[in-house]
Amino acid sequence: MPIGPTASYRHPDSPESAGANVPPAPDPRVIHLLAQFAELGAPEQAAFLDTLNVYLYTSPQRRRTLRLGWARGLEALHGEDGIACGCGQEPRGR
Repeated sequence: MPIGPTASYRHPDSPESAGANVPPAPDPRVIHLLAQFAELGAPEQAAFLDTLNVYLYTSPQRRRTLRLGWARGLEALHGEDGIACGCGQEPRGR
């Protein structure tokens, strides 16, 4: 497979991709996550990527700790009146 300027991406639904080895269409949840990521400012995108990098390169035990911390943070946001975290769940007290 060519790498660099000669490489090109073909959308899986394009006629040129018939029979080509292309990745499957992403899960709708992944598309939603990517759309939300694209709406972040540059500092927030950098913070997200740094956090994701830490998560990807850490041990399973540390991943569990990170997930629990994130879940607790979301629960705290949902407990504050008027705070919406963007997950689609309404904050308590509304």
